[in-house]
Amino acid sequence: MEDKIATLEKTLNSWKRRKIHIVKTLGLSKLIYSASVLAMSKHTVEKINKIIFDFLWDGKPAKIKKKTIIAEKKHGGLKMIDFEIMERSLKLAWIKRIAENNRAVWKIIPEKALSQYGGFAFFSQCQYDINFCDLQNLPEPF
Repeated sequence: MEDKIATLEKTLNSWKRRKIHIVKTLGLSKLIYSASVLAMSKHTVEKINKIIFDFLWDGKPAKIKKKTIIAEKKHGGLKMIDFEIMERSLKLAWIKRIAENNRAVWKIIPEKALSQYGGFAFFSQCQYDINFCDLQNLPEPF
């Protein structure tokens, strides 16, 4: 009977991975471009995460902590994507693109937006402590 229980466990675990694979492949892939170029409100990001995790748990309360399910497999997780983290990382990837030494025309937009603060070169080369920055008067996302 132990071998049948092990087979059952293996089968059920493979279906869990498939649900995560479905979310990553068919769900999140439709949002990647928009999330990388558009400002998204916290409400929108939370709504997307809720839809994803409701799908994973069939609308029932989660049986595994979110922190665990998004962890790497070597740490006991299932390597699920947290959309909030993904959305932030997509935005951060723009820093590298802006910093590349080429004269792409689209770079005029972020340079103009940052010009009142010293331009991108200032931000990328200065040594500042985030604790002393006045972040209260930054413009709101669109």
